[in-house]
Amino acid sequence: QSFGDVRLELRRLSGELASRTKTDSRSFVEPSGTGDRGTLVGREPEQAELLRTIQAAARGRGGLVVVGGEAGVGKSRLVEDALADARQLGCLALVGRCYEHAGTPPLVPWIEALEEAARLLPASVFRDVVGRTAPELARLVPEVHRLFPDVPPPLELPSELQQRFLFNNIQEFLTRCSRVVPLAIFLDDLQWADESTLRLIHHLAPHVVKMAMVVVGAYRDVDVAAAAERSGVSRGLDHLLERVRGQKRAARNRAAPLAQTTLDQLVEQRLARSVRLAPLSEGGVGSLLAILGRKEPPAPITRRIFDETGGNPFFVEELFRHLKEEGRLFDPQGGWRRDLDDDEISVPAGVRTVIERRVRRVDQRTHDVLTAAAVVGPHFELDLLEAITGLDGDTMIAGLEQAEQAHLVNGPSGRHERRWRFAHQLIRQSLISTLPQIKRQRLHARIAAAMERIDPGAAAYIADIAHHLYNAGPMADAGNTARAVVAAGDAAHAVYATRDAIRHYRRAIDILKEARGLEAGRPSVQERLADLLTLTGDRAGAMAHFQELADLYEQTRSRVDHARIVRKTGTLHWQSGDRAQAIACYQRALQALEAETAHVELALVCQELGLAAFRSGENQEAMRWAERALDAAEAALASPAVVLPDVRRMAHVAAAHATNTIGIALARSGQLDAARDRIEQSVAIARAHGLLDVACRGYANLGVVYGSIEPRRAIDASLTGLELATKIGATSLQAYMYANLAAAYCALTDRCETEGLAAAKTAATIDRELGQLDHLAVPLIVMAQIHQCQGELQQAQDAYRDALALAEKSGEPQLLFPCYDGLATIYLDRGDGARAEQYMRRAQELCERAGVDPDALLVLPFLC
Repeated sequence: QSFGDVRLELRRLSGELASRTKTDSRSFVEPSGTGDRGTLVGREPEQAELLRTIQAAARGRGGLVVVGGEAGVGKSRLVEDALADARQLGCLALVGRCYEHAGTPPLVPWIEALEEAARLLPASVFRDVVGRTAPELARLVPEVHRLFPDVPPPLELPSELQQRFLFNNIQEFLTRCSRVVPLAIFLDDLQWADESTLRLIHHLAPHVVKMAMVVVGAYRDVDVAAAAERSGVSRGLDHLLERVRGQKRAARNRAAPLAQTTLDQLVEQRLARSVRLAPLSEGGVGSLLAILGRKEPPAPITRRIFDETGGNPFFVEELFRHLKEEGRLFDPQGGWRRDLDDDEISVPAGVRTVIERRVRRVDQRTHDVLTAAAVVGPHFELDLLEAITGLDGDTMIAGLEQAEQAHLVNGPSGRHERRWRFAHQLIRQSLISTLPQIKRQRLHARIAAAMERIDPGAAAYIADIAHHLYNAGPMADAGNTARAVVAAGDAAHAVYATRDAIRHYRRAIDILKEARGLEAGRPSVQERLADLLTLTGDRAGAMAHFQELADLYEQTRSRVDHARIVRKTGTLHWQSGDRAQAIACYQRALQALEAETAHVELALVCQELGLAAFRSGENQEAMRWAERALDAAEAALASPAVVLPDVRRMAHVAAAHATNTIGIALARSGQLDAARDRIEQSVAIARAHGLLDVACRGYANLGVVYGSIEPRRAIDASLTGLELATKIGATSLQAYMYANLAAAYCALTDRCETEGLAAAKTAATIDRELGQLDHLAVPLIVMAQIHQCQGELQQAQDAYRDALALAEKSGEPQLLFPCYDGLATIYLDRGDGARAEQYMRRAQELCERAGVDPDALLVLPFLC
């Protein structure tokens, strides 16, 4: 018995065929396995087109579809998904593949498809549909001899007629078979097809439309030319693909006029379709990552993986698994990390195999040019590449055109574009990985020297020169490398490219630690790095650097420098919720400055003490410290000794912050118009001097104050602040902006349950990731209030309790009061008057102790 016979018998025994008098095609159609089919991302139009073609075939009107694209783009996955649809529609799905290696027999994909038909169809059905074609089919399918022991030998025909007679018999078999059950035939990897396979497609094409059969062929367009060079069938396949696409081109294969005529008719009658699969968009990559990671990925991770893979779905999946195994995608709790680290991404083994196959399509000279270009970076220009390789322009362009045909690079896209780019970063990384380290270092040094010659001022290449000198290692002078890397960090910081600045400063510190005679330059770079780590929320990293600097300045008795580092350490303690330690640091810094004339540092310490007083509910004390900070900042700016830009900049920082603190203290005291004027003044100072991180704080507070006196401006102020915080990479500040935005949505719009709740959740997630315990209570309170408004009392109570635990540690009135008030209201709703009164009493005592009106804490909840 055949496989099909066994299955037919089992179904008969189960009663499926008890009442049937003739063979049901569904009894020998394999199950579609729909339960295992995942979501195919970004291919909806192509899926719909294939499904329409299959549905038409099931109704008796067949078609031919050719699916093209690069390796890994999802051709096979798309067609396999379509075959599952075909099985559900009652079609018999047959699959055959072409193979790259030599020695493969002619017509191998058709042979595999016919063998699968012999396996799936019951023996009796197969005998019926084979009929008189048995002698010819027996040439291809040995199973025919078992079913037809007395099959006569094939006819002896002249060689020029043998192939046509065989093709006619295959056509007849497929026609008879499609009358029993609709057919869906998938021919994969047609780029490796032999000439006979292509001729059979030519032969069948005009007849498919009359049959209940769809033929889908898939090919890698990157490998077509290479396969043709080895197999000698470039004309057949190229002509087929171009005709199916509908392109008008002079025939190059004059030896097959009938095939050409048939394809011309096919195109003219629109019976063949071409489907070209492009890589996924960035949004498509995000959707695929959401499926793989079971949660929506952060935008920076999506963008990085898109850049690395070029949107190739296979590369995306392989890179996802690779990075997941390395622990670089998810935190210990299983959530997405906010971003990938700056380490280079190694190429997964499966991806490397695909890329190496593609790279082998180019000659050795082009390979050498691409390797040099890979070391240059993700994009490169011809003049630089010429300077590195020593090749002339014509040779260089010829090699790059060859690489572009192999889909390894993309050429300039516009009239003013000069750069070439790698198709995706994994190609570049794969090329670099083949270079020995010493050769790679020498190439980096040569690239840096060429860049300096092309642009002596280094304005265009400042970051690139730093990168290449650093990676040149011992091949470059350590002093030159350190200066270049610090300059690149400063340039990145100036345009708020915070991640890039951090990377450059870290590299500079590594060099300054290792090289002799350069140690003196390390402290200033280390402090710049720690400041940026503070801004991005990496308090542990910042604290380690500040502690090292504090020890150094204490040993060298640099009192002002030591006071500055202790003040910054205090800010880190405050953000982590350790307010007692923070105030102790501020007091130590203030004490160290008593005998000094460092007006700028005094202004900054006083400003921090003023903000701490406000957050502790002491509004008058807050204004007193802020006024003292303003006096010191004005004295610093008026001093003729203040000529250093950094000193003047920090004086403006102190003035802007102190003005902001006065504004929020006035707001808490009920003087809203005066508060608004002061905070707007603070923002104006910050924007005038490029202090975007300081301006963010101003916008956060303006959003709160505007909510009471100019509601229409409240959301705009919060959104402006969020945009600035995102621009400068200040993740810690983004939490403040999201929380205030959530409060504004809930107080001023009907979007509380959508945008409001989403913004609050985002703020809470950021605070938890960064350990910002001093602020985490804010989004928790907003979330509790939203749940309370929706009648979700248990969720509201849980959020209030979590917020209260944090607020009680800080003792901050503006956090404690909404927790007490919200819990009291919940217990009233539940009829628990005793507990409600307990929390009401706590709220009243808090307001009396802090000297504030309860309404001020409700209307102006979260000033910072």
